[in-house]
Amino acid sequence: MQSHDGIFEASFTRVIGPGPGVSAEGEQFFADFYQRFTARSSDAKLIFSKTDMSHQSRMLLKSVYHLVSMYATSTVSDHIIKIAEKHSGLELDIPAVLYDDWMEALIETVSARDPRFNQDVALAWRFAFAPGLAVMRHYASIHRKKTTRD
Repeated sequence: MQSHDGIFEASFTRVIGPGPGVSAEGEQFFADFYQRFTARSSDAKLIFSKTDMSHQSRMLLKSVYHLVSMYATSTVSDHIIKIAEKHSGLELDIPAVLYDDWMEALIETVSARDPRFNQDVALAWRFAFAPGLAVMRHYASIHRKKTTRD
């Protein structure tokens, strides 16, 4: 059996394209992802309602490369920390539950776009993004906005 790394890399190349840039298929992947993500969550729909989605997709691509690098190196980059802080209660205050919706929308998009999708591919994508999502949840928990009076 191929390793999770190999399965993920092959699937990633099929749906996003090779190299650091993004192919037309990759651009469509991110557009499809955001459509699924906002359809799955009313919170996500509200958060992205006034967002330039083309710009958002480019930002997500950059972040995806950092998340994949984090998985490959077991190193949390300054970029990942900045993203986590921005999404925490320090700025955007994204609810931690949205990270589950984000992952499920990602898997649904991979399923729809990767002709070789199967449960091993799904698991490989989950493995690749789990460390980054753990960082996001961690910062969400330590920088929560208080919702009640002290």
